[in-house]
Amino acid sequence: MMKGMIVKNMSFKVGQKMTVVGVPKPDATNFAVNIGPSEQEITMHINPRFNAHGDENTVVCNSYQRGNWCEEQRETVFP
Repeated sequence: MMKGMIVKNMSFKVGQKMTVVGVPKPDATNFAVNIGPSEQEITMHINPRFNAHGDENTVVCNSYQRGNWCEEQRETVFP
């Protein structure tokens, strides 16, 4: 269904942090990190877009619930 990383069956408590470390390929246009109990229920979708889907240097966050994407949150301050 989706490309990217999916983290399953993890319990997060208030105040806990998850750090993802990596280096995108030089020709990468974007990547995604998906956190949730399954591919059908993604609690947090983080999609940094270098140049993809009409976005440049934008981080798109969302969630996927009951087969539908929710409202996107977009951040143009790019790390």
